[in-house]
Amino acid sequence: GYSLLNEATHRSLLVEKAQEALNLLVSIGCVEGGKRAARVCGDWRTYLTLCVEELETLGEEEQLSGNTELINTAYEVAEEVSQNPQFDRKTRMQEASQILSQYANDDEAALDMLLTGELWTEARHFSRTHARWIAKTLEAAGDYAHTGLLDLTEKCDAFVVANQRYAVVLPLRHQAKIDEEEGLAQEMAKEFEAGSVFSLASNISASSLRSTRSNASSGSTGSLSSMRSVVSSSISSVILAGGVSAFSISSGDDMNKHKSKFNTIGGDNTGGNGHLSKAQRKKLNKENKKKGVKGGKKFMKGSSKKNKIVPGSDAELQSLISTLKGKSIPENDDYLLSIGETIIFLLRSQTKIGLARELYDAYLNCRERVATSQSERIAAHQVEESNNNTHTNENGNGEYRAVEGVNEPSKPSIGCEKEVDALHWGTLPETVHSFFSYMGAP
Repeated sequence: GYSLLNEATHRSLLVEKAQEALNLLVSIGCVEGGKRAARVCGDWRTYLTLCVEELETLGEEEQLSGNTELINTAYEVAEEVSQNPQFDRKTRMQEASQILSQYANDDEAALDMLLTGELWTEARHFSRTHARWIAKTLEAAGDYAHTGLLDLTEKCDAFVVANQRYAVVLPLRHQAKIDEEEGLAQEMAKEFEAGSVFSLASNISASSLRSTRSNASSGSTGSLSSMRSVVSSSISSVILAGGVSAFSISSGDDMNKHKSKFNTIGGDNTGGNGHLSKAQRKKLNKENKKKGVKGGKKFMKGSSKKNKIVPGSDAELQSLISTLKGKSIPENDDYLLSIGETIIFLLRSQTKIGLARELYDAYLNCRERVATSQSERIAAHQVEESNNNTHTNENGNGEYRAVEGVNEPSKPSIGCEKEVDALHWGTLPETVHSFFSYMGAP
């Protein structure tokens, strides 16, 4: 059957249409080709089924060695499946467990896979014929609960601390962005007023720009964007009117700033071609070696220290955001599902209800702390924004009165605010809350 397909067609199908190749190859009885296509598709069931069918066609002696090979193959496939990022962790562990049990005949390894995935109910069902395995499953669930108590506290503490620092760093980054934009605008304005190429624009534009700057300094609502539009229109008028770009003007010295080995303008003591002779290079390398210079830069052993994060810098902000994301627990997160399943399993065990209650209370407490941290930070930011939008004007008596509704230009967005504000800890399954509501207070 395999001869019906030439090698080129076979390879093309595997690369471009693996699933179609699998169907076609299996239908024509091509076991080896079908196995390759199954691995490309990630279809471990078809792959191992083909391995078993291939083994059944061998003689008795060959089947003995073939059976050993099948077991080794099952272990390899189980390892691959357990690490496949295309599926969630629990699904991977459950399928790997099936492979070890059905094809490697290793039930204990299969149980370990279920325990690794925190699949307590499945492990309990799998262990129904082995009393010692039931005890092992219950012990593993208990160990996970104790570890979870510590882990929840660590995650919560880290989140709260990072959130407090985030509340300090974010305004600094807002101000840095404002300063950067204002600095750019002031530089453009100076060039405009100093008679640079931009001064060729109309006097009307220059007057408009000065008016904008004057209004901004007196507390009006003129924004940075209005001044930008004036400058931008001025620049456009210059370019369109003159038809000559200011950046096309360069002197001989400017051309030498970026000399390459092909640029012969501006000779030096190397013969006017920018190249060092062999003797000169040797002498220079010898001098650099004595000075500790390598490749034109200082080179010292042991000087490669980690770059420290500067407080208030963008690097610190990104680090804080990464921490906050890593310590949050959204709905449908594997970790949240494991906590919920562990509590339910311990409740059903009848002997670990106290531990289940402890884990439940710890999660609720930490979740409340995270929510409070978020709400307090957001509320404080809103109060600060409200205060910034309230100005005081002097009346005729020399007194000052508050003027509401006079808004300053809005702060530029860093791009992370909404995402960070939405971070939280998800809720446990409703069945867990219902159980403890029936049980009442401990």
